[in-house]
Amino acid sequence: MAKILKFLQYLTAPPNTSKKSFYFTLALYDVAGEAVEKEVEQIERIKNRVDKIALVIDAMDLLEVKTNEKGILAEHRRGLKRLKELGGKPFCVILTKTDLFTQYLKNNPAFNAKVLQNWEDFFKGDQTAIKGLLRYWKRTITENSSPANSQINLLNFLSELISLENQTPIFMLATKNLPTDAEKMVEVQPFSYGLDTFVCWCLEIKREEIIETSQTIRDYLFTEELNTISDVKSENGT
Repeated sequence: MAKILKFLQYLTAPPNTSKKSFYFTLALYDVAGEAVEKEVEQIERIKNRVDKIALVIDAMDLLEVKTNEKGILAEHRRGLKRLKELGGKPFCVILTKTDLFTQYLKNNPAFNAKVLQNWEDFFKGDQTAIKGLLRYWKRTITENSSPANSQINLLNFLSELISLENQTPIFMLATKNLPTDAEKMVEVQPFSYGLDTFVCWCLEIKREEIIETSQTIRDYLFTEELNTISDVKSENGT
């Protein structure tokens, strides 16, 4: 009964209390970067219809740039510049495939692997840890590039990410057990790192709050399931 009462407390709590309700929808709209760059009218429509905006970047694009990949970095930099110019809407940067990115850094003899020891902090959205990682990677590139200016676009982009203000966070995401075919999807379910931190930023709540609420809901549903089983057994005389 105590678990049920706690669950009802969450559902009926006023929005201005610490016991927030989370039974609302988070809608995500995916827009191609090329469209955002070329269609000014579309940008204005997006800006007027959403609460927050995220610039999604493949973290592998932050590795040393090859000659035929410079265009990708240019698109990222234009996207970040455009979001800064929009104004009036909170935005963030999401780095995906960061498990592959950090593995590359770990295997790079020029990079100090000790920087990756507290990797959990990256997925918790710790901005000091994330920017510290990018800052150290930038230093590694600077000290080992030949010629020295061969990675200037990448270095400039890393500087732009590092200099983002605190209200414009960077989130690192990774997926474990990502299947390569339908059969593996059934055997092992994928698990995302860092996604919960991004969702909490969208909803303006703390990770601790949503974890506590999820646990309360699970307890409630489990209690209800046990009650249902008990009722069935009583009806069957067992």
